[in-house]
Amino acid sequence: MDRIRYLGIYFVTNKQFSIDISWICRKFYTAANAILYHTRFASEMTRLCLFESFTLPLLTYGCEGIDMSVADMQKLNACWNNVYRSVWHEFVGIG
Repeated sequence: MDRIRYLGIYFVTNKQFSIDISWICRKFYTAANAILYHTRFASEMTRLCLFESFTLPLLTYGCEGIDMSVADMQKLNACWNNVYRSVWHEFVGIG
């Protein structure tokens, strides 16, 4: 076993303290895809409200108690930016 789960966060057993954020991104994209699918005909503001209510807490859970690396923070930021891009591209008609 190379990682330990504590309070929903996976800690990787290494020489340095680190966390595994792959499951966070996976849960985030699962929730985001469900919202995108079920709100195909809703306005973009409604979608953004749903994303901020249901998916943003998945990304930010436990972040205040963990010292994340810059690379991990950039990955979580990329996840969140992808949601905004998907909502606005559909609204503008690009995607």
